[in-house]
Amino acid sequence: MLQRCDEEGPEVQLCVCELLSNVITHVGEATPVTVRLFLTPDGRTRLEVTDPLPY
Repeated sequence: MLQRCDEEGPEVQLCVCELLSNVITHVGEATPVTVRLFLTPDGRTRLEVTDPLPY
C-alpha cells in the first residue's frame, strides 16, 4: 500500500484538497468531514470524503 500511495501521492493529494474545498464552499468551514483512503480488492485506490449532512 505504501508504494502505491507514493506513486499516486500527488494526484491523491490534489483530489483531497479539491474535495475538502468543495465541502468548505458548499457546506461550511466548520463542518466535520470524514476522509477515507484505501485500496479496493481489485487494487484501485479509493478516496471518500463525507459530511454528516443528508443532501
